[in-house]
Amino acid sequence: VYNSSEHAVYAAGVDVDICNNYFYTDKPAICAYDVVKIRSRNVQISGNVFANYAAAIAIVVPSFEVNVVGNTIYALETIALLSSTAVIAVDSDGLENYYPPRPWFNTTDSMRNISITGNTIQFPPQDASSGLYQIAFRIYTSASSTTFPLYEQENISFCGNSVSDYKIGAYIINQLVRNINISDNTFSAKSFTETGFSGSTSMNTYAVLVIYDTSTYVGNQIKFNNNAVRGSTYLFSTYTGIGTGV
Repeated sequence: VYNSSEHAVYAAGVDVDICNNYFYTDKPAICAYDVVKIRSRNVQISGNVFANYAAAIAIVVPSFEVNVVGNTIYALETIALLSSTAVIAVDSDGLENYYPPRPWFNTTDSMRNISITGNTIQFPPQDASSGLYQIAFRIYTSASSTTFPLYEQENISFCGNSVSDYKIGAYIINQLVRNINISDNTFSAKSFTETGFSGSTSMNTYAVLVIYDTSTYVGNQIKFNNNAVRGSTYLFSTYTGIGTGV
């Protein structure tokens, strides 16, 4: 699929397979984001290659039982319009507003059982711009919800992936999510001067995990185990929203 202007695949249904495709653009300022967008149940996204996109896969309201496995993603830095966009995103912001105008939904369920496993994500080796750019994985929930007061998402895993030359490995915005598993990944930072390494050495990768600063309680819901991390300024960090800290 070449130069899809927005979504090359937009799936809203059940029993969705998106497998063994090649998505490519040489016009990233036009064809920048959400190449595959999912609002579905029982989804398999596997064996695909994405080249030159800022954001490859968006899993949005409402999605359930989604497996993203064995894809290869060569990611560009996002354009200015797309700050804080991630290569793979799980977004439930506004979930409670999605159901009321769609009476064919029998229940108002939280998004759940979303697994991102065994993927390869490669960013450019050059330094990232200042701000929230070159993010591998993002979870984004509503700040608050009457329908889902405790969580909009549950059982979200990012495991066994290989992430290279990133600025931020995972970014979590807001805290209506429970049971996040970030384990068994390899996070390889952008290059840095290893000879004579000291506290003043300039590091070009910011952090493996960043949590928006009003969402720090969500840290109680994160399992972070057996990850191999090399060359990151911080392992964990918070983000103020002002932009000066990233």
